[in-house]
Amino acid sequence: MPPESLGEACGVFYCEPLPYLGEMQLKKCLGAVFQCAYRHFFGPDQPERCPRSGAPLRMPALARFRLPRKRWKGSVRAHSRKWQEARGVSAPDKLERGSGMVWVPVMVNLDGKQAVVIGGGKVAARRFRLFQEAGACVTVVSPHLNDELQVLAQQRAFIWKQKTFEPEDIREADVVVAATNDPETNSRIVTHAPAQALVNDAGHAGSGNLAFPAFFQKGRLSISVSTAGASPKLASRIVNELSRHYDTNYAQYVDFLYECRQLLKQPQFSASEKSEWLEKLLGEAYRKPEKQQEALSFFRSRMQGTAR
Repeated sequence: MPPESLGEACGVFYCEPLPYLGEMQLKKCLGAVFQCAYRHFFGPDQPERCPRSGAPLRMPALARFRLPRKRWKGSVRAHSRKWQEARGVSAPDKLERGSGMVWVPVMVNLDGKQAVVIGGGKVAARRFRLFQEAGACVTVVSPHLNDELQVLAQQRAFIWKQKTFEPEDIREADVVVAATNDPETNSRIVTHAPAQALVNDAGHAGSGNLAFPAFFQKGRLSISVSTAGASPKLASRIVNELSRHYDTNYAQYVDFLYECRQLLKQPQFSASEKSEWLEKLLGEAYRKPEKQQEALSFFRSRMQGTAR
């Protein structure tokens, strides 16, 4: 039921958990407040219309109003935290960096992208190897290179700009890594990075928008671990422990799952069959090569119409 008084309407507006309301629901709350305020100040018998324009003060008139999303976003989040604290509701855990920013784990395709690494030491070498494996076009900006990068530069594995950093060096970059041993230079690199670029400050990850977790990869299987900058050594230790558990046999098993999933996408299999099989293939029995061949043979024969 709509609120009947100004106090009740304001109570609805200020007590509901706003992040869980859609835009139309929020408009209805606002409309209820406006209508009750009008009746409160002008009397209950007055028509619910604007005195100047004559427009009705009902939701159809307010539906044309668009909420300022960016302005509401921050205040709604803050209001939600107050609402949750008052009622003892715990908010989802977040990994925060800087002033409330949140790290989101993602997989990025860098094939053919322009990656610029500023620095010539161990960190720069690690980042170059990662970008090279990803298929990126790498440029290294540094007056000097360590022995590993020197050898790679002689092999023309990357473009080497033998100079100190200048903002023009990263003007066209898609990914920027500030890996010098000078914090002021790293800060200047982050400041001059293109707005659309992914930027990593090796000395202070919180100043950029890109972080590199500890990870290992075996075939299609990739597992990464991050402590949001708390302890990179702990992340590396966890990765080492996981890599011993998920050995090379998992690479072949994940390839098998990939092939099965491609076959199950065909129209011969219903959605329920697909879901059932994808769950069944995770069983321990399908780690054995003979069971894998049996499943693949069944899927292929089903596609040819010879299995039921």
